[in-house]
Amino acid sequence: MMLRSETSELLAGFEKRMKFINIVKFILDYKYPDDIKKMIPDKEILDNIVIAVLVFIKERTLGTDSSCTLGDVERFLESLTPVLPQNNIDAAALAEYVVVDMLQHGGLLSEYLTFFSKDESFAKMPIRLIVEDKGTYHLTDDAFDFLFRTKEIESELDYSVTRFKMKEYLKRNNYAEALDQSRELVNRIRNMKTSMDDFLVRCRENISKIKFDKYE
Repeated sequence: MMLRSETSELLAGFEKRMKFINIVKFILDYKYPDDIKKMIPDKEILDNIVIAVLVFIKERTLGTDSSCTLGDVERFLESLTPVLPQNNIDAAALAEYVVVDMLQHGGLLSEYLTFFSKDESFAKMPIRLIVEDKGTYHLTDDAFDFLFRTKEIESELDYSVTRFKMKEYLKRNNYAEALDQSRELVNRIRNMKTSMDDFLVRCRENISKIKFDKYE
């Protein structure tokens, strides 16, 4: 039995939404052994550490001929100790646990039951975040996409969500709300222009003093 056309249209690409949710489940649903619990008693802090390790692996492997080994992750975790509530961290054991047991899921493939809109049926969606090659670890495309959507896309969304909402209101003949979004969009573009003008002025004055991350 097929879905009604309006329901099918509503759920188009639904599996892409679920992929993000499945990755979150993959990261947060893990075994919490006693030896790790002694080091990191608060599981929410451990959640933060896991994401931080993913970001670290991303940064380590983006450069030319860069790699990321367990030793690199261990040193990164040691650098985090000043902000951790416990000072009895075994960085080597924690690095192996986070990378091998959690992010690699002990070498086992994780699958989640997901609705696929094209077939209008439920099937298993595999999730893998990191791969290992001769002792060095790299993120999969799914992991890169996940990290991109958790931070890097933020500045784009500030503009794109407003534009998306305006288009959706227009599509549904909700012109009053579309007009409000249009005004908001114009204000955002004006702010972008002001920021760009400021950047150009600063370039002319003294380009060496510019913090480029501010204008990225």
